[in-house]
Formats: sequence, C-alpha cells, structure tokens
Amino acid sequence: MMNPARLRIMEFFILHGTSTAADIRRELVDIPQASLYRHLKALYDDGWIELDSEEKKRGATERKYRLASGEVSGCEAQITDVLLSLMATFKNYFAGRNADPVRDMLCVGTSALLLSDEEYTEFLKSLSELVVKYMGYAPDDGRKQRRITVISSPCEEEEQ
Repeated sequence: MMNPARLRIMEFFILHGTSTAADIRRELVDIPQASLYRHLKALYDDGWIELDSEEKKRGATERKYRLASGEVSGCEAQITDVLLSLMATFKNYFAGRNADPVRDMLCVGTSALLLSDEEYTEFLKSLSELVVKYMGYAPDDGRKQRRITVISSPCEEEEQ
C-alpha cells in the first residue's frame, strides 16, 4: 500500500469514486499502463479496492472499481478513510499555486506520551475541551478555517 503509485491510485478513488483503469490512466499519465494494471491488481487482491461493475465493450471487459467497503472493520475503514482524505487534502494544497506553508502556519508533529489509561483519558478530555472552546468562534475578519487532526495510536512495544 505504501508504494507511491498505489497511494496516488487510492487518492484518485477518494476524489473520483468509481473508476475504470482507463479513467485513472487519463489522469495519472506518468504511471505506465502495465504498472497501473499491476497496481490495481495488487490493491484488489489486498482488499483496498473492489469490483463495482463489469461491462462488455468491443470484445473486452471494462471493469469499474471503487474503494472497498466490506471486509474491514468499521474502525479500520474510518481510519483508512481519514488518512487517505488527509493525503488527498495535502496533495491538493501543495499542488495549488498559492501554497505557502509558513504563511498558512502548516505544522505537523508527533509525540509519544508515557501515561496510564486514567492519565491518558484525562489528557484526551483536556484536549477535547480546548478544541471545543475554539470551535465556537464566529466568522470574523482575519479568521481562517483550519483543520486540526488528532490521531492516537499505540507505539511499537520495545522487546524486553
């Protein structure tokens, strides 16, 4: 999945929904046709995309694919959708003519916290209260909409 071409194909599905290989090929012109079919097969075999429909056209079968919806748990599907959506958002941002990470105060960071479940619950409660405090601001001069994404994940366990 972390192959750059496969990520771009997944972004394509997020932006366009159901698509054929030909649709994808028209937009992702730098991916050779044979590679595109190989990546689609790998994404299909690994369960990231699924067959939406098949149609006979001039002696060939045209297949339409879409992001998979069934085989993953609700939580896994939600996380995947959020992460892929973020990737598409950043790709569109950096593709824009006016992308200026300094002006737009773009930042990213990660921290590992050593907390008990109770301490972590308190941390999340405090973070939620802080976000809610600022969510209530009304539109005004100088205010811009900004996206804050918080992802909590387990750290890799150190071998003991």
